[in-house]
Amino acid sequence: MCINKKYNILILVAFACIAIFSIVFLFLTSNNLSIQNYNTELEFNGDNAYNYVQDQLDIGFRIPGTEERKESAQYFISKFLEIDSNFTYIIHNFTVYTTECQNILFKANEEYDNVIILGAHYDSRAKATRDPISENRSKPVPGANDGASGAAVLIELARVLYGQKDNLSSEIWFLFFDAEDQGGNGILGWDWIEGSEQFVNDLDDFYDSATENIESMILLDMVGGTNLQFINEQYSTSSLLEELFAIGRNLGYTNEFP
Repeated sequence: MCINKKYNILILVAFACIAIFSIVFLFLTSNNLSIQNYNTELEFNGDNAYNYVQDQLDIGFRIPGTEERKESAQYFISKFLEIDSNFTYIIHNFTVYTTECQNILFKANEEYDNVIILGAHYDSRAKATRDPISENRSKPVPGANDGASGAAVLIELARVLYGQKDNLSSEIWFLFFDAEDQGGNGILGWDWIEGSEQFVNDLDDFYDSATENIESMILLDMVGGTNLQFINEQYSTSSLLEELFAIGRNLGYTNEFP
């Protein structure tokens, strides 16, 4: 497989810029702040993000229930503890049938009661069921784009935003989902988004709904592909999605955000 490193770094940076400026927009609108009063000197390092993708590929196939999946979870924890050795994190253990799985939640700015979530899944698909080459369809997927790219951008966003957390008057969750990408016979009998559904079912374990309010979420999924183009899909909150796309176009990424 041939990977254009320079192009993929640019794509990771492009999406991260959109995410950063979208987060800034969410903070400003939720707190009635003016953009003139906000420090937007946020430096996202595309080489860092690309290296985080490579680190995950070096671990191996991150299939739920495997040692490689467990190792990747520990990898994320280690990267966040490099940002701050006291970074709050919670391991959300759950099972799908008999397979042990883990979502991982990191929290910053916990003194605030309005929450913005940045999420990505980190499992890689057990079978390449849609590969155009039939003999590959029973093989596992490396998951550079579908899984690793979103998780990599999330790590780098955490580094950038944590350095600016005193300027952001909201709590930030960085949420890594397991067991998201195994539907369609990736693993027999599994459905899609098992991890996020389980997290939602257990949501009250992670915040106080009486005093805290989850305002919005940006999901980073498949953000490192070649000739990447995001679609205006139907599942997102349309007003927030349009704001995100508008920010992308204003930053010059008109091909990626048509």
